[in-house]
Amino acid sequence: MRKDCAGTPLAIPLGSGVEEFVLPGTVPCHLGEPPERRALENLEGELLRGLENPLGSPPLRELARGRRRIVILIEDNTRSTPLPELLPPLLDYLNRCGVGDDAVSLLTAPGTHRRMTEEELVAKVGRCVYDRLPIVQHDVTRPETLCCLGEIRSDECVVPLWINERALEADLLIGTGSILPHADAGFSGGAKIVQPGICGVQTTAATHALGIFQKESSLGKVDNPCRRAMDQVGLRAGLAFIVNAVKSGNDDTVALVAGHPVVAHRRGAALAAEACRLSFPWPADIVIAGSKPFDIDFWQAEKALVSASSVLRCGGILILAAACPEGLVHNHPTFREWLRLSVAEIQDKVRSMLGGDDIGEIIAADGAVWVARVRERGAIFLVAPGLDAADVEAVGARSFPSVQEALDLALKRIPRARVAVIPEGGGLLPMLA
Repeated sequence: MRKDCAGTPLAIPLGSGVEEFVLPGTVPCHLGEPPERRALENLEGELLRGLENPLGSPPLRELARGRRRIVILIEDNTRSTPLPELLPPLLDYLNRCGVGDDAVSLLTAPGTHRRMTEEELVAKVGRCVYDRLPIVQHDVTRPETLCCLGEIRSDECVVPLWINERALEADLLIGTGSILPHADAGFSGGAKIVQPGICGVQTTAATHALGIFQKESSLGKVDNPCRRAMDQVGLRAGLAFIVNAVKSGNDDTVALVAGHPVVAHRRGAALAAEACRLSFPWPADIVIAGSKPFDIDFWQAEKALVSASSVLRCGGILILAAACPEGLVHNHPTFREWLRLSVAEIQDKVRSMLGGDDIGEIIAADGAVWVARVRERGAIFLVAPGLDAADVEAVGARSFPSVQEALDLALKRIPRARVAVIPEGGGLLPMLA
């Protein structure tokens, strides 16, 4: 939806509050608003219909019959799938199929993110599920919990398969998650709950290398090298069934898809593309974007940076508002060094590392290459209270205490600017009309 907003007070979420700012009335402005989509009112009913009539798969009751070790993969606290509403009816359904709670466990799939605290786990699954089932946390820093399944090839890249042994011991592996636009994978969800969710650094680094060598973002494009590799890894790991929430631009769950990890995911991706699309009439000289709810650190906040750059004119200015309470990143110590490099330098360095012992650093390189791509397109202004001066310097950005001050300077640099505003840009798909 288009909305001209020059001269009108505007606000972007930042942390637990908002950042307010005003554009001069003479400045052409376009407020990016996703299409209106009604949130599902009966999640349980939609879930049960999906379990009984899945996409590309027999009903879950048939897959679950006689199973003794069912493992359900769940995301971490950086994602917002409504698990407290979905897991209880899913477990009750399995009970009605003859599968007791003693045959079911949860395995977190944080990829290379940190382990969750007990408080975060309770919030993630709900108290009743937390008390009902055992929950094991995948920890990428513990290679002894992984097993090797050989390797696959994807777009001439060799991907070694190091996967959490608990998932491989399951006689039925179910994935949950949400489907939103994603720069490397096209869309989140589907087999992404396995790769990188429960894989080792070698596997995750290899799939991230595929993203590093892409010429442009795969945001919203489901047919891409990274997604193809993820799907292969997920299927080799035994992922048999998924339940994915399709999210809208305002983080509502607007649809559920259930069934085969690839077939159901592709249907969900098509629905997410419509629910998250933002249409802009022209490339903007200045883009103002918020990163919430992907704002726990800059590693997450750069999702909004990448998506907002899709409508930034070359040579423009991108203003990103991101709380980043946990700083730059907590688990990739080389990220700051990678950030200082150009796209070409990152690609050259990664090319020399492939097949070596320090391949884990490639994950940090993938996060940095997208920042470098934006930086080489235009200037980055940050309103990020959680970042210190060294963090901002590594990003190659300039720090501001408020969006208004960043905007005022941007308008001085580009006096006749056209401005685009994306209040919550991390899970959206901005596109030029």
